[in-house]
Amino acid sequence: ALRTVTRRAGRGALDASPRRLPANKTRGDRNACRQNGLTLKMETSTEHKQTEEALKQERDFNDAIINTVGAMIVVLDREGGIVRFNHTCEQVTGYSFEEVIGLPAFQYIYPPEQRDFFQRLIHEHLSDFPGAYESDLIARDGTRRSILWSNTVIESQGEAAYLIATGI
Repeated sequence: ALRTVTRRAGRGALDASPRRLPANKTRGDRNACRQNGLTLKMETSTEHKQTEEALKQERDFNDAIINTVGAMIVVLDREGGIVRFNHTCEQVTGYSFEEVIGLPAFQYIYPPEQRDFFQRLIHEHLSDFPGAYESDLIARDGTRRSILWSNTVIESQGEAAYLIATGI
């Protein structure tokens, strides 16, 4: 069912009650209609479901790539919390994604002697994070591994929002 949204004069409230399209509009005009100076975009429930399905397929496709690649992929938020941690990260570190989600990466990835440095860098200068560097990683079992990291900072509203790090 199609819905139109109109602004009631003088009240500022929106009315989302079902309405018929004006007589001069054809079925081809269902997606856009101009009424009372407000341009409306409408979707049928079928279009909405198709959009949701397309987004789900894209998410599943991206997840498959991230979890299939043979490199470590970890995504950190601006506070250094782990947002993504692929299967290779799980294998190399011995931690599952469920164990580390939201936790500070510098406590789980970096050796003790480097934690303060990376904590400060993440909290104070995320946008200046090095594009590439080599550092050690301490796995759950205490194994130390040398990892070559490549990083990209993703910005949102002009500020660093995420750090995507890939390691080999």
